[in-house]
Amino acid sequence: VKTGATDASPHSGADELVLEGTGDMGISFLSATGGAGVINFGDSDDNNIGNIEYQHTTNEMRFTTNTGRALTLDSSQNATFGGNISGSSTSTGSFGRVHASEMKITGYGAASYLAMAGSDGTIDGWLYGANNDIGFLYNSGNAAILCVNNDYITFNTDSGTERMKIDGTELTFPTANYKISGSATSTGSFGRVYT
Repeated sequence: VKTGATDASPHSGADELVLEGTGDMGISFLSATGGAGVINFGDSDDNNIGNIEYQHTTNEMRFTTNTGRALTLDSSQNATFGGNISGSSTSTGSFGRVHASEMKITGYGAASYLAMAGSDGTIDGWLYGANNDIGFLYNSGNAAILCVNNDYITFNTDSGTERMKIDGTELTFPTANYKISGSATSTGSFGRVYT
């Protein structure tokens, strides 16, 4: 179907229906306000195993793969995924705001990492989890704050040196030279301080 010739040839894998025009081209799907516009993708086993649907009652765009809802874009342009968002270890970019009652980050090994980076893409640090440990890491990979097996928390320098440790009952410092400092007017109770 053409309104003008462009001298372009259709791809051999998509040439059963060709629309051609010398200006802008488009297809309109006009449905009732309570209806839906649907494009189905099927085969001999399932005539709508995949589809693209615009639902006019809720003004949602829905994408289906393997008969399951893969993605819904609602009337406020919020995206709901039916599965996981995946990428390589070098994937970069911004997702904007992510709203979820639960977010799961799965690593390829025993540990999972969530990188925190500025607009230039440089990684400033990591949120880390593995084997009941969770913490914040410097961009060097050394732990800044680490909660170990739900038992204690350590605070460390970028070199990986432990500076302070908190367990269920005590605040400890690994070296006698470390101390708690305050002004002449500092008040309160530290309990027991070990140096």
